[in-house]
Amino acid sequence: MFHIGRDGWLFLTGGSNGAADLYRTNPAVWRMLRGWRRLLLARAARAEGLGLRYLHLVSPEKLSVYDQLFVGRGPVRAARSPARRLGRLVRLSAAGRRLWVDALAPLRAARDGPALYHRTDTHWTSHGTFVAYRTLCTACGATPLDDLLATRPGITATGVMDLGEKLQFPVPETRTVHLIPQQARIAEQSPLHALAERYPALDLHTGVAVGTRNDHPAADPRRLLLFGSSYSGYGPSGLTAMLAETFRSVHFVWSAEIDWPLVARLRPDLVVTESAERYMARLPGDRFDVARYQEEAIARLLAAHPGLAALNP
Repeated sequence: MFHIGRDGWLFLTGGSNGAADLYRTNPAVWRMLRGWRRLLLARAARAEGLGLRYLHLVSPEKLSVYDQLFVGRGPVRAARSPARRLGRLVRLSAAGRRLWVDALAPLRAARDGPALYHRTDTHWTSHGTFVAYRTLCTACGATPLDDLLATRPGITATGVMDLGEKLQFPVPETRTVHLIPQQARIAEQSPLHALAERYPALDLHTGVAVGTRNDHPAADPRRLLLFGSSYSGYGPSGLTAMLAETFRSVHFVWSAEIDWPLVARLRPDLVVTESAERYMARLPGDRFDVARYQEEAIARLLAAHPGLAALNP
């Protein structure tokens, strides 16, 4: 389900995660929030035991930022944003304040400038991604590249996006994305990432992993491991690409769960999880094995698409 707001702005209200239900005030939502608080604090403690720092970023729903364009009635209110409420709970402790990355407040503060979300999509524009990137850098103690968008080329294209395609008569939107990588290069490519790059039509998500290296003298020397969603992405225009231009080493894994054996193997300085606000409906179990998942995913892909076998990486 979706809602048509002011000036044709589209908002996700349903879907498999019941996005609008997360804005309610009921026992189920509060149990969810308490579960997330316990999970995040446990992650931070485990990371600290390994000598690492852990941070968590919630990518806010469009409704939580552009509520003035929603123009709807009922229980869906930005003041009840699950990210806002979880942030308050987590920051009750010193450990929680150290791990929490608040992207909601800076996004709301910037909403009168360039569009932060696409009108017919659930995701950030380059400007919205940049706000989240700058906020995460500040939380990490890194210096963001303030001229990142101004110095990167933009590509403009028109197409139907994830909410626009849900209309009875799909509505296209023209968008401009910035191609971020200049200093960073791919240093470690998983087989599933190779397939995703070679066959974009497969639209591969969970389990895709890629590592980058940035040898620029001004790059932050720390190594960052990011477990994230489509807001982070593995393409040239998302949050991962911006972080790769900033840190010496960035590994990205498309997963809501942490693969702790992978953390132990890579020994990054920073472990970051990023998740969409609507995915808070599902509490991760942190039992993800990215290597095994990729093997099984590739086997399923080759079984469904025998023609891929000749190009299996």
